[in-house]
Amino acid sequence: MFDLLVLSLNFNIALCELLRLLPELLVRLLQFRLLSLQLPGKLLRLLQQSFGLHRGLDAVEHDADTTRQLLEKRDLSVCELAYRCEAR
Repeated sequence: MFDLLVLSLNFNIALCELLRLLPELLVRLLQFRLLSLQLPGKLLRLLQQSFGLHRGLDAVEHDADTTRQLLEKRDLSVCELAYRCEAR
C-alpha cells in the first residue's frame, strides 16, 4: 500500500514538472517555426546579392555611350594607322 502511495506521489510530481515545461516547449516550437519561415527570405536575399547587378554574368558594367565612344576612338586609331602605312 505504501509503494502505491509513493508511486502516486512520483506520478504527480512528474506530471507537474511536465506541465511546467510545456509552455517553454511551446515557445521553443514557435521560435523554430519562425526561423523556418525567415530562412527562405534570407536565402533569397543572398541569391539576389550574389546574382544582382554588377555581380552576375549578365550585368551591365559600362554604360552604352561610353562603350560607343571607346569603339569610335579605336576605329579612328585604326584608320589613322592605316593612313600612315599608306603614306609611307
